Amino acid sequence: MGILDFFKSGEKNSYLKELSEYAATEEDIKNITDSINKNGYWEEHVEWRISTVTSSKIEPKIKDDMTWYITTVKCEQEVMIPAASLERAIVFKKIYERFFVDLFYAQRWASHAR
Repeated sequence: MGILDFFKSGEKNSYLKELSEYAATEEDIKNITDSINKNGYWEEHVEWRISTVTSSKIEPKIKDDMTWYITTVKCEQEVMIPAASLERAIVFKKIYERFFVDLFYAQRWASHAR
């Protein structure tokens, strides 16, 4: 099954969870806020397979007098998503972290793709 077939199949995968399962918890918000207040950003690196690490970062940026939370998730490929709230940034982070793992196990994406 190719990557396009994977998405067309409607197969239930963990990234298709209810959005509420990715919600920002009070603990998430506190930990990330504390790190942003201390360092100017929050960052985490998780090795979920031998020598395979997902790096996530949330960093506030001011644009046009609004605070945007730039969420970056990287594991062989990188996505960068602006969020208007910290809670939404955390949701994006959780979705993309799970998505990268699912793509790897379902499609061997991208380390085995040629």
